[in-house]
Amino acid sequence: MNFGRKKKMKKVLTLVIFSLLNFVNILFGNIILNDGQEHRILNEINEAILIEHNEFWDKTTSLIVQENGTINSQVIAYDDSRFEMRDNAFVQDFVGKNNSISNVYNGKLNFRLENNSSLSFWQGQALSNIQIFNSSDFFMRGGISNGHLYAYDSSDIFLYDGIFEGYLYSTGYSEMSIYGGTFNEQIIAGFNSKIIIYGYNFKVDGWSAPYGVYDSSHGEGTLTGVLSNGDLINTSINIRDDAKIILAPIPEPATFLLLCVGGLILRKTKVNFWKKEK
Repeated sequence: MNFGRKKKMKKVLTLVIFSLLNFVNILFGNIILNDGQEHRILNEINEAILIEHNEFWDKTTSLIVQENGTINSQVIAYDDSRFEMRDNAFVQDFVGKNNSISNVYNGKLNFRLENNSSLSFWQGQALSNIQIFNSSDFFMRGGISNGHLYAYDSSDIFLYDGIFEGYLYSTGYSEMSIYGGTFNEQIIAGFNSKIIIYGYNFKVDGWSAPYGVYDSSHGEGTLTGVLSNGDLINTSINIRDDAKIILAPIPEPATFLLLCVGGLILRKTKVNFWKKEK
C-alpha cells in the first residue's frame, strides 16, 4: 500500500511541477506544450512555443496552426512531437528537432530541420532559405520556396513538385532526389553528396546526356529535359568536390509509389563523359 501511495504521490508531484514550469515560461514569454494533447491555434500568438513529447505519460504532443492562425515568434518541435499548418496560417520561424514530424498543408513560414526531424511541404510558401541538417528528411510536394534550399550532414531531400526561386545545394553526404518542380536557379552537388534527377530526354549544353553517374570532372552545364512528373527542366547544374549527379529513368508506377513514401536506392551505372552527339 505504501509503495502504491508513493507512486501516486510522485505522479501528482510531477504534474504540479509541469504546471508550474509552464506557468513560469508563459510569464517570461514562452509557451511549453508537453501534455501529450493536441493543441490548435486559430488566433494570433506573440509568444514563442515549444512542443515536447510527454515523457511522463509517453504521449505525443501536437500543435496545429489553422484558419488564419498566426504565430509572430518561433515554434520549436522537440522529441517525437507533431507540428502542422493548414489554411492560411502564418508562423514567423519554425525549427523541427530530434525526431519531430511536421506537415505544412498550406500557409507561410520560415523553417529549418535538425537532428533526424522530418517535414512534408504540400502547399504554401517558404518565405526564406530552407536548411536541412543532421540526417533530417524534407519532402516538397508543391508550393513555393522563395529562398535557397540547403541539405547538410547526411540529410535526404525528395522534390516531387513546387517552384524553387533560389538555388539547390546538397553537401556533406546528403542525397537529393528530384522527380519534378520548377527550378529558377542552379542545382549544386558538393562534398560527397548525391543528386538524382528522374526523367527523360536529358541534354547538357545541347548534347545528349545518357542515364548514369556524372562526377566533378564534368563541372558545370545547362541541363534540359522532362522530369518524372512531366515538368520541363532548363537549369544550370554544378558538380563539385567528390559529389555526383545521377540522371535516372522514370521509375515504374509501383516503384515510384514506394519512393514517394520513403525512397529507394537506385542502381547506378557510371558514365565518364557527356556523350557528344545530339
